[in-house]
Amino acid sequence: MRRVRLGDVEFDVVEDENPKDSATVTDKPVESGQDVSDHAKLNPSIINIRGQMTEDAAEKLQVLKKYLRERTLLKYVGRNAYDNVVIEDLDRVHGVKNRQGFQFNIKLKQVRIATAKEVEIKVANPNTGKQDKKTSTKVKATTNKGKQQPQKKKVTPQQTRNLSRFASGGYMTE
Repeated sequence: MRRVRLGDVEFDVVEDENPKDSATVTDKPVESGQDVSDHAKLNPSIINIRGQMTEDAAEKLQVLKKYLRERTLLKYVGRNAYDNVVIEDLDRVHGVKNRQGFQFNIKLKQVRIATAKEVEIKVANPNTGKQDKKTSTKVKATTNKGKQQPQKKKVTPQQTRNLSRFASGGYMTE
């Protein structure tokens, strides 16, 4: 029998698993009075889990709270399986019917991971390896850096000592 897991935490009882997949469709009005849809984007999957912890409940709760606090990327395996999920909500009830454990509602959200990629752009002519009239028109020299923040002046240790003596009354001014 396969157990339901979230990361390293094995759930004792899962009563409900409610996954939600959706898309957002943009609508634009047109002159004829009807809306035209011009784009659809897939929203992240949401998985709501309801159940109970009965064995080693305190330790499992601490791990779940750590996952939430550190926004750990997890894998959920139950009736459905999802990679790259984060705990968005951890709701629990410590009731009389489960004195050693707790009932829980967990909301998971699947996240998409973006990675930055560096690309080298060459402006030299690929035939000659040098910048010529054709490639030089593609790159503009810096002409205006915009408004710059004023640079802070560095204070030497001697100036710091002099200022502290002046503030304490150690120097007399004429």
